[in-house]
Amino acid sequence: MAIISRRSFLASAAAPLVIGGTTPIQIGLQLFSLRRECERDLAGTLNAVHSAGYEAVEFAGDYGHAAIEIREMLQRSGSRRGQ
Repeated sequence: MAIISRRSFLASAAAPLVIGGTTPIQIGLQLFSLRRECERDLAGTLNAVHSAGYEAVEFAGDYGHAAIEIREMLQRSGSRRGQ
């Protein structure tokens, strides 16, 4: 088994990012990690997540809201649903 250095690993892991060139990398967050906050205040959580720099979110339930309400919350926060 070959041993790879940390520097070599990071360089190879970053290669696809460099090769992509002009396409920006979008960072998303799975809301399951914030499920308690989402249950308490979904709109506020979406706003905080977007303010923290996350552009997309992946839902882990509807937290008691209708789909139309969730879409409106996403639009108000500036976030989008991840793929």
